[in-house]
Amino acid sequence: MGYYHSLSLATKLRDGVTKEQVEQALEPVLENNPEEVYIEIDQATNTLGFGTSGDVCNEFEKDVAAAASKMGSLVAGPCHMTLYNGDANFGEEPSYFYIGDSPEAIQKAQIERLSESVIGLAREILDVPGGAEALPELVTRIRLAADQKAVATRNAEAVNRETDKKRAAAKPAPGPAL
Repeated sequence: MGYYHSLSLATKLRDGVTKEQVEQALEPVLENNPEEVYIEIDQATNTLGFGTSGDVCNEFEKDVAAAASKMGSLVAGPCHMTLYNGDANFGEEPSYFYIGDSPEAIQKAQIERLSESVIGLAREILDVPGGAEALPELVTRIRLAADQKAVATRNAEAVNRETDKKRAAAKPAPGPAL
């Protein structure tokens, strides 16, 4: 048994990426034999359009995650695949599978997606005259806070590594066994 899904990805590819490379990276998804598959690369813009729909196995999300991981070296910048489990017309919340060539790139895609969500929510909440004009500043502040958090995390990790090295160097050498 499985379930109905809808999966999509639209992104710019790195220069020189071929359709065969894309198909190979997306193989975990394609092995599920979805009923409908769309893969097209616009040569003029080097843009990939990809989508599948139909019944798939219950482990499909793992296959999407594997494909997203393989796509990291092929995309020109961070992005995400959107997966709807069930019929997207009935209000199912999608799952996002982030794609990037590094953890920082994936974090950037997550921040971008979060920013889009905040904008949508803010538009609903701030549906008052003049409210929408404040949204760009709100998004800028969210991105700045996320960037500061990422830098602080990297700095803390670097300090911890240095501290560990100093502690290891300060330990006395083991003496002869008695």
